[in-house]
Amino acid sequence: MNTKRAKDILSIALTTTNASDIGIMYISLGLFSLLMGGLEAIVMRTQLTFNNAGATSYYNALTLHGIYMIFFVVMPLSTGLANYLVPRMIGARDLYWPKINALSFWILVPAVALVSISPLLGTVNMGWYMYAPLSTDLAVNNGIGADLIEIGLMIAGVSSTLTGINFILTITRLKKMPYFKMPLFVWSFFATSILLMIALPPLTGGLVMAFLERDWNLPFFNYLEGGNPLLWQNVFWFFGHPEVYILILPAMGLIGEILPRSVGRPIYGYKALALSSFAIAFLSAMGVWMHHMFTSIFNFWADSISAAITMAIAIPSGVKVVNWTATFYGGKLRVSGYSILVIGFITLFLVGGITGVFFPLIPLDYDFNGTYAVVVHFHYMVFAILVALLAGFLYYFPYFSGRMYDTELAKSGAIMTFAGSFVIATGMFIEGVLGMPRRYAWVLFSFTFYPYHQSY
Repeated sequence: MNTKRAKDILSIALTTTNASDIGIMYISLGLFSLLMGGLEAIVMRTQLTFNNAGATSYYNALTLHGIYMIFFVVMPLSTGLANYLVPRMIGARDLYWPKINALSFWILVPAVALVSISPLLGTVNMGWYMYAPLSTDLAVNNGIGADLIEIGLMIAGVSSTLTGINFILTITRLKKMPYFKMPLFVWSFFATSILLMIALPPLTGGLVMAFLERDWNLPFFNYLEGGNPLLWQNVFWFFGHPEVYILILPAMGLIGEILPRSVGRPIYGYKALALSSFAIAFLSAMGVWMHHMFTSIFNFWADSISAAITMAIAIPSGVKVVNWTATFYGGKLRVSGYSILVIGFITLFLVGGITGVFFPLIPLDYDFNGTYAVVVHFHYMVFAILVALLAGFLYYFPYFSGRMYDTELAKSGAIMTFAGSFVIATGMFIEGVLGMPRRYAWVLFSFTFYPYHQSY
């Protein structure tokens, strides 16, 4: 790339308010974060395998891996695709607030930068969930590394909230078609945008409280100072479980677009698929977050309600799987990179959902809560999301670039991506059922199943 070309690209990037350009920029930021998060995963795996990194490095990597992957990989990649596709799909020229859209992207860049440099300026041994009072304890997380993460995620929270509002207004005000003529990806990102608006402000407020406790000693979470650590858990998981659906709903929408084109027939049950996205969003914001707290809240009614809603959320998810499967009937599958990934997504999502059946059942959750069984359930889902996003990139790549990729190479990559994801997650599942504890920097090669309770 010559100097003039680089200057032109930089000039466009710094000044554009065009949704397509901003979409490409979101995707580029997401790919950078994917590289960083992958490097942190390598640190974790090598420590657990060879015990060569040390506990502090392991827990720093544990924290950064989760934050990168959740906040700075899947969300920017999904938002990038939405910026590129949603206006085109509804007949709009741009988003409702183009300048706010550009602002939402550009404030995310320093958020990623702050998180990236955080371990250089202090210990960040607190996990992506940043449990207080651990995260606010200066004796454990010294320096300003934890402060930088909190500031970075506050900024990211503002970015995501603005994005959610912007897309809600874009879809409701600028669409040129009736609701039940909108593509399924638009429906899914519509539901995602509502969840962004609901879930991100509480997290941002909780981070402000954590920051004030760390630096000004205001007692929000520290029990010894009159605070309540359950306050952080409620605030965080009120965001944390809807966040799972913020991540997966756009992936489901992409499958709804790509699957019918892979089999040469219309999607089966269009209205059911569209409305099930809103059913998932509604149920995820009602009371599902409390199932993350079965081992810390001993209240029969709270636990029972949360367990029931968690089980109920499987219904709209099941509707999607049944309709996707039914779409194959009567069609002719065109074997391609993206069609292989569509099948991979459905498989990973189905198996991940089955592994999640254990956790609404409170007695089983008590035994599995502190083990790798929780890790694998989440990773089945996250692998499924990344597989769906990759399918979307393959399908829409010619639209992005005006060029075609090597189709045989795409098929090989799709098979290896799906197979690798499945093997990694299944290995974690076996370890979890055997009782391997999560969040440990050292793990023995032999372990037996045992009830592993935690204070959180």
